Amino acid sequence: MRIAIDIRSLIEPFPSGISEYTKQITRALLEADSQNEYHLFINLASKVPDSVKLLASQDNVYLREWHYPNKLFNAALFLAQQPKLDRLIGGQVDLFFLPNINFVAISSDCPIVLTIHDISFRYNSFYSARGKFWHRVVVPQRLIQQASKIITVSASTKQDVLNHYDVPAERIQVIHHGVDHDRFNNIDETKSDAALNKYGIVGKYVLYFGTVESRKNISGLIEAWQIVQKKYNTDHQLVIAGRIVDQSLARRWPSVRFIGYVDEDAKPHIFQKATVLVYPSYFEGFGLPVLEAMATGLPVISSFSTSLSEIAGDAALLVDPYNSEELALAIANVLNDVTLREKMITKGKDYSKKFTWANTAKQTLNLFKSLE
Repeated sequence: MRIAIDIRSLIEPFPSGISEYTKQITRALLEADSQNEYHLFINLASKVPDSVKLLASQDNVYLREWHYPNKLFNAALFLAQQPKLDRLIGGQVDLFFLPNINFVAISSDCPIVLTIHDISFRYNSFYSARGKFWHRVVVPQRLIQQASKIITVSASTKQDVLNHYDVPAERIQVIHHGVDHDRFNNIDETKSDAALNKYGIVGKYVLYFGTVESRKNISGLIEAWQIVQKKYNTDHQLVIAGRIVDQSLARRWPSVRFIGYVDEDAKPHIFQKATVLVYPSYFEGFGLPVLEAMATGLPVISSFSTSLSEIAGDAALLVDPYNSEELALAIANVLNDVTLREKMITKGKDYSKKFTWANTAKQTLNLFKSLE
């Protein structure tokens, strides 16, 4: 098969969970499959980064790059449904893999496999006006209807898709993310101090890691942290790491350490040096930081909302994200109970080993083969 993969998310200025998924699933597919021919589609104004070029170093992989102005390119895809991405690549494309919802136009006779990470965009309270507008013009429903097969990264997201779109259940397959165990298990500790210094982290800390936006329940976490400080004895600080979408959150609580977006190289070090990861999100399609923290040897407190109970299993403490007292008690218990913390570390490390990108790629490749 000639398989095309849309890798445009790899050039985001602040790589997100979607770009991590795109990078890891592409890399794992190419490592697992030397038989099919892969064409990596990318459009950007500048030069292609070396990290992207490395993906196309195998004989059966071709980087297909274009340099149209992104706004004009996206407008053409939206308004005219042109150019057809499969035709830009040239020749007959047997399958187009879209690792996320994006502006696309693909010939009607070209099979599409689409990954849906979540449908939080259906809930207006979770998105800014700009985010709502972007999802309206991308028209997810059109792409969902055109897709031959849909991958959802959790059973929770599959059910959401079934609830909101007229899609037969047999067209949807749940394939979980993996964890880059080499990266999160084999940490060069000689670089840890430099990583913490870069972000101004001093002393012990409780960590949140993810985009700083309303659906992640940052306000609830900070309210719980204030309870911890008042009712329980702690010498920790709260560090909130991640791209700040809602700037008002950082302004509202100046005593909390907001460190902003963390470079990928520093991420394992920020995890490793924390005492506990708290991830009390209201809505998640998967929740990759939960498993990455476990792989690092970091205890995890999360919520039982949407996919998180499915992904975290019994290896994390799960709480009601709407109950700040319950969340505060869970944080205090982990901070003050060494035995509990050690049990959570051991259980989390073992549990995270179930999730590998090699297994994700194997299932994805089998799905591709079902469309031959």
